[in-house]
Amino acid sequence: GDAMMEAGNTEAAISYWQTDVDSCLAYSEWPNAGLSLAYIAQYEFAKGKRKEAIEKMQWAHSVNARDPVNLVRILAIQARAYRSQQLHDSADYFWARHYALSDSLQRAIARGNYNTIQLKLQYVRNEQQYRLLQKEKIALENRRNLMVVALLSLLVIGVLVYNRQRLQIKLEKQ
Repeated sequence: GDAMMEAGNTEAAISYWQTDVDSCLAYSEWPNAGLSLAYIAQYEFAKGKRKEAIEKMQWAHSVNARDPVNLVRILAIQARAYRSQQLHDSADYFWARHYALSDSLQRAIARGNYNTIQLKLQYVRNEQQYRLLQKEKIALENRRNLMVVALLSLLVIGVLVYNRQRLQIKLEKQ
């Protein structure tokens, strides 16, 4: 329906939007049904069926109150519908709400992107610190192993020296 409307074939788009509304309502997908209904309402508004169109837009707005992405689109639809009928005050009201919500979403996205970048940076720092700690651990293990080898070597040498002296003492006695 959206593609057909963009191509200028609004009449054909209505049947697609109505099918979408019907299937969304059947599966309790209220926000999607509301969005498609808002497009239908825009068409009806342009055809002079203001009361029905306003009711549909209000319903679409209410079911999308917790879905800011759809709500931004619905507010733009409402603003365009009022602007097409030369109702500039109402159109300005909905455009103002549209831009306020859109700006709010953009700020939230920007904060999310900033937080994501900070998390990635912290991850890189932690990874570098982990690698450094791993190198230190390996160095400590190597030092420990060297100390163990040195001590064992000294012990073996000590035992050999002790046995040699004992044997020499034994030979001298004989």
